[in-house]
Amino acid sequence: ARNSDDWRTTTQRYQAQLLRRQIETLRRLKYHPTGGFSLHHLVDPAPAISSSLLDHDRVPKKAYDAVRQACAPVIVVADRMPARLRSGETIALDIHVVSDLREVMSGEVQAEIRWPGGTYTWRWQGEIGADSVTRIGNLSWVAPADKGPVTLILLLSGDQTATNRYDSRIA
Repeated sequence: ARNSDDWRTTTQRYQAQLLRRQIETLRRLKYHPTGGFSLHHLVDPAPAISSSLLDHDRVPKKAYDAVRQACAPVIVVADRMPARLRSGETIALDIHVVSDLREVMSGEVQAEIRWPGGTYTWRWQGEIGADSVTRIGNLSWVAPADKGPVTLILLLSGDQTATNRYDSRIA
């Protein structure tokens, strides 16, 4: 980091990604082996560099929103995409919907991979069980020759809506 502001931004972005991924993974396990998680600090009691979600003035840090979104009653998630992809590499990711609702719901999941040279899109529809983790499908693709950023965008629509986004880079 070039200065303290850059360092703060970078570490808060990393904390948000880490907490979101951990919570999504625990929720996808759905009670096996855990039924939840806890946070070390919610609020800083004074100005500090810490793992809290709110600073001493109760201003949310980047991780606050990430935790809130990961704890929504219904989320759509993907397996972890590598941070760096190689052109020509085959990627296979499972897509899941986690529902804490007490009733069955129906919906459609759309997954879209975007990179500077194009997009791939997949769609699935059907029922999602009450209080369940439902494997929606497998997204399999080959990283294109175009170098640069690649983004996976997930959208659940129907009885409930949920979105998620994962970023990577083709080297």
